[in-house]
Amino acid sequence: MVYYHLEDHNKAYNKVLELDTCKHEGHYNLSMITIEERKFDDPKIFEAALKHFDTVLVDLPNQPDVKWDKGLALWSLKHYRKTEEFWATIHKNL
Repeated sequence: MVYYHLEDHNKAYNKVLELDTCKHEGHYNLSMITIEERKFDDPKIFEAALKHFDTVLVDLPNQPDVKWDKGLALWSLKHYRKTEEFWATIHKNL
């Protein structure tokens, strides 16, 4: 996905989630936009993204791309051990 207009995409995915909170694509893309549009590495941004990743993984636990990106958010929060443990589960679902 290309993020040329992050603000527009952010509004669109927030609207999608307003209409249907279970839209996995909306949660995933909103988490990626949250990370991409950050101005600095504020931990709150990565924590917000993790909530969206977790929402997707509740219903779709075998999504390697979501798991990989969640691992990147964990790494950004300096949860290195959790990141390594989490990434180790990805290969099981391929």
